[in-house]
Amino acid sequence: MTSAFEIKKLLDNELKPDIMGKTFEEINKNAISFFQKLFVEQLNFDLIEGDFGEIGENIPIKDWNKAAEAQKAYFISEKDDFRIIYVTTKKLTRNRERSAISSLKRERWAIKGEYICIFYAEESVIWHMVCPHYTEGKTIIRRYILGSGENHRTVSENLTMMDASFTEPLFDRVQEAFKIQVVTEKFYERYKEVFEEIKDHLLIQKIKVSDAKKFTHLLLNRFMFIYFIQKKGWINNDKNFMFNFSNKYLNSGEKNHFYEKWIKMLFFKAMSIPISEKSINQFDNDVNNVLNNIP
Repeated sequence: MTSAFEIKKLLDNELKPDIMGKTFEEINKNAISFFQKLFVEQLNFDLIEGDFGEIGENIPIKDWNKAAEAQKAYFISEKDDFRIIYVTTKKLTRNRERSAISSLKRERWAIKGEYICIFYAEESVIWHMVCPHYTEGKTIIRRYILGSGENHRTVSENLTMMDASFTEPLFDRVQEAFKIQVVTEKFYERYKEVFEEIKDHLLIQKIKVSDAKKFTHLLLNRFMFIYFIQKKGWINNDKNFMFNFSNKYLNSGEKNHFYEKWIKMLFFKAMSIPISEKSINQFDNDVNNVLNNIP
C-alpha cells in the first residue's frame, strides 16, 4: 500500500529546482523523472518512454491555443487510460493552464476528458498539479501546488487515494483526491486581513498586544473547527450551519450581542457540555434545539 509518509518525503526532499539542475532543460528532465518515479514507483502507474531515449512521449503543441504560451509537453505515465501530462509554459497562471487544458482536451491526450497535467515555468520554484473536471459545460480547474516552501502533507495523503493497484475505479478515486484542496493563497490572505481587523479592534479597547493576538488566534481556530465539522454534517446535518446561525441572529432583532451571547453560547456551552447536561433556552426553539444537540 502506498505510504503518505514516503510521498511527502519525496516531495519535501527531492522536488526542488536548485537540486534538479542549473538550466531550464536540466530541471525539466529531472522533474519529469521525479514525477515518473512518483506515479510509477509509488502509485503503480505505467511508465511512458519516448523515442530515442526521450523521457516521456513528446506531445506536439504547434496547434495549441496561443494563450497557453506552452513551450513543451510530454506524456509521461498512465493507467487505465488515465494519463499524466507534463507541460512547460511561460508563466504559471490559471488562464495559461486553462488554455493548455482546452488544447489537450481537443486532442487524443485526454481520452476520457480528464487527466492530470503538471505545469512548470522557467525560474519558478513550484509546480502546479492540475486535474480538470468538466461539469455542465464548464471546466473546473483543481490543483495542488508542489515544490519549494510548500507543505505537502495534505497532497501526500490525498495522492494515496490514486494508487492504481487498488480495485476501485481509478477515475473515481482521482476525483476524490482532488476534492480536498490545500488551503489557497486567497484564503490565507483573507485570513490575515480578518486577523488584523479583530486584533486592531481589541487594541482599541486597550487590550495588550500579546493578549489580543492570542485571543484572535483562538477565535479564528474555533471558527475553522466549526467549518470543518459542519462540512461533515455533524451539526444538525446542516453543512451551512454557521451561515444559518448568523442569519438567525440578524433576524432576531438583537444588536451587538452576537459574540457576547450567541458565539459564547456556541463555543462554551453547546460545544463544551455533554448533551445530557445541556439545557440551553436563551433563543427560539429551533436554535435551542440545535445547540442542545451538538455532540
